[in-house]
Amino acid sequence: MVNRIPVFLGVTGRAMVGIPLRTALVLGVALSAPAAMAQEADEPAASTDGRLPDLVVTAQRRDENLQDVPIAIAAFSADDLESAGIDDLSDIGTVVPGLVFSNVVGYSQPYIRGVGTNATGPGFENPIATYVDGVYYAAQAGGLLSLNNIAAIEVDKGPQGTLFGRNATGGAIQVRTLDPDYDFGGKASIGYGNYDTVTAQAYMTGGVASNVAANLAVGYSRQGDGYGTNLANGKDVDRTKNLAIRGKILWEPTVDSSLLLAADYVETDGIPTLAPAPGSIPQFNPPVASDPRDVYGDPQPYLHASQWGVSATLEQDFDSVSFKSISAFRETDYDSLFDSTLTAEPGTTFFITGKEPHRQFSQEFQLGSIDPGPLNWVIGAYYFWERAGYLNQTTIGGESFALYGLPSGILQAPDRVTKSGALFGQGTYETDGGLSLTAGLRYSIEQRKIHFVETLPDFGFDSVDVTEAKTFRNLSWRFAVSQKLNPDVMAYASYNRGYKSGTFNNADPTLYPLYIEPERLDAFEVGVKSELLDRQLRLNVAGFLYKYDKMQTTTYPDGSLVIINGGKATLYGIDAELEWAMTREFSVTGGLEALHSQYDDFPDAPISVPVGLPDGGTTYTTLEDGAKGNRLAKAPPFTAFASFNYSREIGAIKLDANVTYSYNDGWFAEPDNRLKQEAYSLINASLRLGQIDDGLSIKFWGQNLLDKDYAATLASQTNGDYIQYAAPRTYGVTLGAEF
Repeated sequence: MVNRIPVFLGVTGRAMVGIPLRTALVLGVALSAPAAMAQEADEPAASTDGRLPDLVVTAQRRDENLQDVPIAIAAFSADDLESAGIDDLSDIGTVVPGLVFSNVVGYSQPYIRGVGTNATGPGFENPIATYVDGVYYAAQAGGLLSLNNIAAIEVDKGPQGTLFGRNATGGAIQVRTLDPDYDFGGKASIGYGNYDTVTAQAYMTGGVASNVAANLAVGYSRQGDGYGTNLANGKDVDRTKNLAIRGKILWEPTVDSSLLLAADYVETDGIPTLAPAPGSIPQFNPPVASDPRDVYGDPQPYLHASQWGVSATLEQDFDSVSFKSISAFRETDYDSLFDSTLTAEPGTTFFITGKEPHRQFSQEFQLGSIDPGPLNWVIGAYYFWERAGYLNQTTIGGESFALYGLPSGILQAPDRVTKSGALFGQGTYETDGGLSLTAGLRYSIEQRKIHFVETLPDFGFDSVDVTEAKTFRNLSWRFAVSQKLNPDVMAYASYNRGYKSGTFNNADPTLYPLYIEPERLDAFEVGVKSELLDRQLRLNVAGFLYKYDKMQTTTYPDGSLVIINGGKATLYGIDAELEWAMTREFSVTGGLEALHSQYDDFPDAPISVPVGLPDGGTTYTTLEDGAKGNRLAKAPPFTAFASFNYSREIGAIKLDANVTYSYNDGWFAEPDNRLKQEAYSLINASLRLGQIDDGLSIKFWGQNLLDKDYAATLASQTNGDYIQYAAPRTYGVTLGAEF
């Protein structure tokens, strides 16, 4: 297991790039984003001679040592995530500085270094692309993954527009699940925690024939009690239940060829809540719950999401090149209802329902070099098809409409189709003197179509019926140069172009722009990667500069989501990462990111203004300078984590203990910088006792032990500012067995 824990260097005052540190970091600057995954998920933190093991990553679509890749990367094995108390992809920001992972009523919205999106709904894609076993997950509702059957997770920071494409303006999150093994084995666990939470997981693998192996993983969790109560009806809210099943079959007809078939199914049921943000007065000034996690809601909210997918990965090695094909189909269905007025009061009900089906197909071909030599290269072609909309017309309505003389509801039915194709290639040439030059290009063509219908059922006619199509063409690139200063130290510099294609709003084009232009990001990065103290200490530092143009930004002027292009922005900062195997029993890892972000130009930025008493709610205006000079949304000036791992064998028992600390300096919700999540700290801890031969084990764990109330999402809207809270303090015990 690669253990991660921060080392404090005793530096106080101000971080690099002139950003003040908070009192939580008076002990110093914690160096290091998570190091990177070991080649095997269960590889030990140090080799038998006490040195750190090589860490293998796939940011350049081939297996490489982390120290040879000129990219800032954070990566974890399954054991790393379990030790740090990370059991859901939305929690990974706890151990990845610079990553803010929002969860909005079941939609995943990761931000890396201030790059992300608040847009939710059919056809809206994240600029942080998520891949599972090389398959792109386009649907936001499919991005909240429970971490069952995970081998490793890798977060590639910065634009990944050459080898990954598909709108990866700000980075990529790669999830790798366990492949089948010919040796029979498995593991199982059952756990119980507060809020009457039950968890169970099982995994089994083994050979089926001499050249065929298979595995199966099942995970289940049920939260019996909600984190809050709907005071309007006395029922629990903020409660979830999950079921995840994944299986693979590996066929290796020859030593040079393999076919990996995979299938998965995930189902989530929940009761999501949007509560009034602290200090917000909802429209019509109805009663607000005194407990921030309680709500008044009518009707009772619900969420049901399911997804399934199949994929086939074919690999064939020839004399000097390797061929890979990845074919995949996915279906995601999302169904929800939530109260948008934030509180229940007769005559003020306003709710939104939506049944959102999403279908996608992707096909990728790769051809790459095999033989070690001065030139390593990969070329490929990619095709993607997607259809997303509403199965039934979504309802936006309620009794409050009557107060404005409006119909009892509005039915909206967007139907969106995307087709995208790309050719890409990247090569690295290394000289005898340790100088490496990397160049990559990706040319993509993408066509987006929308048919949007808005119906007023009380009046019996369609107020909007529009059909539009748009084709986008783009050339993205990556250039990098690196120099081995000695066998253990490498310096590098890179320039990357990130791109996200344009899109259409699900809104009345007579009121809001129908067409949204593409966004573009130019990223410059310099860094040093080093291994010191006879490979017992790994220290990597990277500085970056972003020039961001026409960013796609969201606003809620009438309670409906509208996307606009947000002008220009500049971001710069520093990442640092350190991993130290201090002893055979104690290891230390930590990470930090200091970030400066600023809008250079945003003249039409929406400015939200609280109405105040007696009416409540929010109104919107614009100012001459707009958001110029403001910080970007979800871009905290400083983030850090610190994880301490201790492992010791006592007779036939092995003890593993972990304490993970995470700090976030706070972030603004929107470009006007009015709503803010203040700074907060999180502490997770675990203690595991198990048999050395991987038999029985018992684990005691706790997450968010400080019981901090902090936002998973925060935004303004006409009905009032809303917040969705992350999970409060949770704790429990898990019994496990391995065989």
